[in-house]
Amino acid sequence: MSFADYKSMTLLVLDDERSLLKFFKIHLGSLFSSVIVISDPKDALDVIKSHPTDIVLSDYEMPAISGVEVLKTIRAYDPTIPLILISGASLPAALEEQIVNDFDGYLRKPFDISALSELLSQGVALRKKLRDEAEDASSKVVSLADCRAKKNSSDRPTNKPQKAVSSS
Repeated sequence: MSFADYKSMTLLVLDDERSLLKFFKIHLGSLFSSVIVISDPKDALDVIKSHPTDIVLSDYEMPAISGVEVLKTIRAYDPTIPLILISGASLPAALEEQIVNDFDGYLRKPFDISALSELLSQGVALRKKLRDEAEDASSKVVSLADCRAKKNSSDRPTNKPQKAVSSS
């Protein structure tokens, strides 16, 4: 991924640890166009609806709503946003496997910066790919609609009376 790919994207980070939010804001702020940090999981969907978001990085364990529930809500709202879950909690292997299958990345705290960089790079690539596919699909839908409109207009019978052909 090129630097320009990152610079065109917004990262949303959701964590109840303010020190970690500050870390992400400082260290990833120069990489992404924008880094939005929030500590209340209830605000996540509102933020995404009001600020176009390209990648979401969420903590697993938060007050009121788990990171998994937040990410599922975001996935239902916009399936093209890559979702990465981070956790300091020791999770059962079955739950970790489910997280890996349900989301686009999983990272255990404390995490290595290179592992975070790799997941973000994968997220940027995935977002770019999904965005391109969505644009291609919408242009094909428009093209198909245009074709149908042209076909229908040329196939429509005119309302002019037809001359009767007599056989004499």
